[in-house]
Amino acid sequence: MLAAIATFVNANPSMPALLLLIQALDTAQQTVDAHGRGFAAARDLKADALISGLESERAVVQALVDANPEQAQALAELAGMSIANVSTHAKPVLALKVSEQSGTIEVAANLTLLKKGRGKAKKTTVNYRCTPDGGKTYMTQSIPLASTTFTGLTPMTTAGVQVSITDADGTTEWSQVVTILVR
Repeated sequence: MLAAIATFVNANPSMPALLLLIQALDTAQQTVDAHGRGFAAARDLKADALISGLESERAVVQALVDANPEQAQALAELAGMSIANVSTHAKPVLALKVSEQSGTIEVAANLTLLKKGRGKAKKTTVNYRCTPDGGKTYMTQSIPLASTTFTGLTPMTTAGVQVSITDADGTTEWSQVVTILVR
């Protein structure tokens, strides 16, 4: 970390001071190991000081990484840290699930995504359409709920479903078709 001193000039404690905190804790732990529990409280104070120093260092590195995202990996490595993998689970606009009942599918719309960028209309109607034959015919439902079911579908066929919403701002375009094999 000493090689990174020039990069992390705003660090408080400084890199050399952080190294001294690490060494102080190491020495305090060796004292506890050699002389027993009576020295644990002093060791704990050294640990608290080191933890505070490390949190401060992390905050400085985070600020630099946020300001220079293209250099994030290099900055983190220079500080002896790594970039955490952040996984995101993107919920789809429309989710389909086969039902226990033959010829039935369950449909769930993501209203948050459907309403994104629209006004704060209190009344929203969710429009669903299901095609059992590739778009030749449609079964439609317009309800104030984010989920519904379509029944009476022919088993072992592919059904396609789309969703839109209607509110004070008007009606949105239909979503892309999401398909499912009907049981």
